[in-house]
Amino acid sequence: MAFDSLFVFQILGAVAFVLAAAKIAHWLWLYVGLPLRFSGTRLAERYGPGSWALITGASDGLGKAFAEELARHGFNLVLVSRTQSKLNCLKDELQALDVQVRTLAVDLSDTSPHTSERLANAVQELDLSMLINCVGATVHRRFADVPASKLRHLLAVNVTTTATVTHAMLPFLLRHRASTGRRSALLN
Repeated sequence: MAFDSLFVFQILGAVAFVLAAAKIAHWLWLYVGLPLRFSGTRLAERYGPGSWALITGASDGLGKAFAEELARHGFNLVLVSRTQSKLNCLKDELQALDVQVRTLAVDLSDTSPHTSERLANAVQELDLSMLINCVGATVHRRFADVPASKLRHLLAVNVTTTATVTHAMLPFLLRHRASTGRRSALLN
C-alpha cells in the first residue's frame, strides 16, 4: 500500500507542477508577449504610417498618456482640450518625438453644432485613423447630494459629448478605411 500512496502523490505533484507552469506561461503571454506583439511598428503598420489620431481630453490623465504613447509610435496628433496653455506644453513635448501635432482648445461640454463643426474643420484635410474620447467629468460626493444642474453638466460631457464627437468624426474614420484599406479605431 505504501508504494501505491507514493505513486499517487508523485502523480498529483506532477499535475500540480504542470498547472503551475501553465499559469506562469499564461501570465508571461499576457504581460510580456502581447504587449510586445501589439506595439511599435506593428501599430503604425496597422493604421498606416503618418496617419492622424484625434484625442479629446488630451491635456491631462488618460488623454495625455494616449497622446504620448501614440506619438512614440509615429502617429500625428490632433489634441483637443479646454486649456490652450496645457495643449501648447504637451505639443512642444510631443513634437520632440518627430510627429506633427495640432491643437484645438474647445469646451466640449458645449454640445452645440458649432463645436462639432470646429472638430470637423480641424481634421478635414487629415488622414484620421483613430479617435480616442477621453474627455469626461465626475463629482466626488454622494449622488443624492449632487445638484440637478451639475448632473445635467455630467450627462452633457460624459454622454452627449462622446456621442456627438463620435458622430462628427465617424465620416473621417470611414474615409480613412475606404481610401487606405487599413483599419480605423474608435475608443470611448
